[in-house]
Amino acid sequence: MILNHSNLLLSGLLAPALVCAMPAEASVNADMPVVTVGGSGSVSVKPDRSTIRLGAWHEADTALEAQSRVNEIISKATEAIRELDIEGMVIQTSGLSLSPVYDYQRNQEPRITGYRASITLSVRIDDIDRTGTVIDAAMKTGANQLQGVAFSLKDDSGARRDALRKAVEDARMKAETIADALGRPIYGLVEVQEQGVSVPVMQRGAESFRAMAADSAPTPVEAGEIEVSANIQITYSLGIQRR
Repeated sequence: MILNHSNLLLSGLLAPALVCAMPAEASVNADMPVVTVGGSGSVSVKPDRSTIRLGAWHEADTALEAQSRVNEIISKATEAIRELDIEGMVIQTSGLSLSPVYDYQRNQEPRITGYRASITLSVRIDDIDRTGTVIDAAMKTGANQLQGVAFSLKDDSGARRDALRKAVEDARMKAETIADALGRPIYGLVEVQEQGVSVPVMQRGAESFRAMAADSAPTPVEAGEIEVSANIQITYSLGIQRR
């Protein structure tokens, strides 16, 4: 028997199928016909982590003035976010820029009219119900840039196992259908190839957030669900054709 993928998880998932497929002390004969099938499986899970990207930008006549104003806004926004006292929160600077602003006139050289500075913060929290609260706290202190929110999983191992299990079950069902149509039993397992497990990060752009005018109403954030998917390819050997 050849298993191309050494992952112990797959071994555990396939063990029941092997018990059913192969009689005791049986071995796969190289001359036996085989069937190769692909299987796919997916599970939907609720995210439990969010990463908010927000910040501020400002234009001024001088680079120093533009940068100083942005620094002031971000300092206040960071302080306001920290005061929320969200356990496990991580704040880091994810973007810095300072560039001249040009005035373009036809048939003339571009002329610098000022400077634009910006700073972007990345705020990661595991209490996703407070995502809107973080956004509001920053905006109330002068932050004027919201790039969006990314929702993810702190630990995706369970979802990966479930998706792989469903992919194996799907492949087994296809093989049994084909074998039955050919009038042959599934005899044994020849080869297994895991073809990838996908755990996407769900993005929500700034346009998906609806501003709330009342101070008592936080920005609403709906996390939705993340679909974890897996694909697998399995080759089974087929037994003697039924009479």
